[in-house]
Amino acid sequence: MGSRWSRLLRGSLTTVLALTVAAFSHVAGGGSAPGVLGIGLALAFALPLAVAVTGKKLSAVRLSIAVAFAQLAFHTLFSLGASTSAVTATGGGHHGHDALILRSGDASGMAGMAGMHAGPSMWIAHGVAAVATVVGIWFGERTLRALADLAREGVSAVVCALGLVLVLVAEPVQLRAVVARVARLVPHDSGLAWSTQPHRGPPAVA
Repeated sequence: MGSRWSRLLRGSLTTVLALTVAAFSHVAGGGSAPGVLGIGLALAFALPLAVAVTGKKLSAVRLSIAVAFAQLAFHTLFSLGASTSAVTATGGGHHGHDALILRSGDASGMAGMAGMHAGPSMWIAHGVAAVATVVGIWFGERTLRALADLAREGVSAVVCALGLVLVLVAEPVQLRAVVARVARLVPHDSGLAWSTQPHRGPPAVA
């Protein structure tokens, strides 16, 4: 159960980081700002993939392939979301319902063509974003593990120190208790103690 939750948490963090970097790179490459539909579809698509890819042990090769594929998918979905938002904003009611449907279809087709035939700056931006995402996730994972190990060692050291202090404090109390118990068990009759000693002196001189 813990492994499943850790994979889900790792996949969620990977998805959020990849989505954020992809959105910035998409806009930096000359694309329009992603719409709500594009972001929602990107999250729904990338989260299961990220959870499946991360697994129990993170692999650099699998992570690179997943991030590169996710960048391509994010670019297409961001374009779709942006085109849908633009159509919704510019549709209005001047040309009727049929014109809105036609315009939506044309805009979606243009968005798909734009996604397939993006300029070099767009692909360079997504490539840089992919490299940054892989490096961030890879070293971030190692850093988090190192911090977790350091935290466990720190907690163990504190617990050991507290245990040692408690032992040092408790030992005198326990020693006094043992002495008092032994004193109660040993008889205090001085006559009995002296009766075992011989009362002989040196031989008398003749």
